[in-house]
Amino acid sequence: KQYAVTNGTYLAQRRKLEKSGLNQLLDGVFISEKVGFEKPNIKFFDSVLAEIGSCERDKIMIVGDSLTSDMRGGNNAGIKCCWYNPNRDPISGDVKIDYIIQNLNQIKGLL
Repeated sequence: KQYAVTNGTYLAQRRKLEKSGLNQLLDGVFISEKVGFEKPNIKFFDSVLAEIGSCERDKIMIVGDSLTSDMRGGNNAGIKCCWYNPNRDPISGDVKIDYIIQNLNQIKGLL
């Protein structure tokens, strides 16, 4: 299953997903304005995980481009983290990253 987890306003993020066509590929969308918390807050991830139902955290991976919200949030939630880093930026801080990719097509090989 694939879900979008994003910070921002419901209207703006929903519009972006619809324009890109990604909303048609996803099993669900979780937007911070509706969830009530923003990434990297553990409460955001706990709310998402409660909504999607029972699953083992070691079977979940977040793919994101932000060290401070996506990767830190994944660390807080105890799930695998895949950093989308097309520019090969250096890692800053003490965030744990399981995978680094430069192309989104690389995700399939990690699953």
